[in-house]
Amino acid sequence: MREFLAEGSPIVEAAGAWRGTQTRIREFLNCKEPQTPCRIVDLATVERHLFELRMALPSAELVHAVRCGQAAGVLGSAARLGCRFDAATPGDVDLCLLNGIAPTALSYTGTEDLADVSDRGVRLFGVDGEQGLDALAALAPGAAVYCRVPAPGPNDCGAVLGAAVEVLGTARWLGLVPYGISFRIGASLAELVGVPASWRDHLLVCAAGIQEAFGERGDLRLLVEPGDSVVADASVVIGELGAGPLPTYCV
Repeated sequence: MREFLAEGSPIVEAAGAWRGTQTRIREFLNCKEPQTPCRIVDLATVERHLFELRMALPSAELVHAVRCGQAAGVLGSAARLGCRFDAATPGDVDLCLLNGIAPTALSYTGTEDLADVSDRGVRLFGVDGEQGLDALAALAPGAAVYCRVPAPGPNDCGAVLGAAVEVLGTARWLGLVPYGISFRIGASLAELVGVPASWRDHLLVCAAGIQEAFGERGDLRLLVEPGDSVVADASVVIGELGAGPLPTYCV
């Protein structure tokens, strides 16, 4: 047990970081006394997580899922760290545009209103498979497309990437432009939030498989979508949740 509690160990580093998050949130509550229920998000923690991911995979494009953090402060933090934004609904697109995010920084993973979203300047679309590619090719001809896949373990990385490359091949045949492959790492790393060393180890395993799978396909890009894992331990909910909207305050 001593080695896990030694100075500089992942557990001690994570505990220290979380104490900092708690302190900033507590100071905000003491000063502002917001009406509850509400959610408080510590932007310093959000940016720390995104920075750690950037350092782990410097060649990847980070993708912030708008549904996982819609507050203007969270969107601003993600923009400052050079993130792309995944919009799942036309409302997500509107929210980003209202917060000064250019449509060229957006990708759309919804299945409806494709033509409308394309007309607003969004020309990158994410898919989970071949289903829906026909509609995308008809409603947003010539758009770029990437395939979303779950983050694989060490033994199935090649299989996951191989299937995604086949999807992109079909997209090219339909007149769309293959853009890359997106790893959705949020669910697989949920239990590792706050332990940066474990994040890096897992991501580097994925990166090794990506390099091997892409090989001659150097024009394809790697996207990483951390999902809820970036904001989860950067926020707390105060009060009992109700049926209405939950106000969010960023500190």
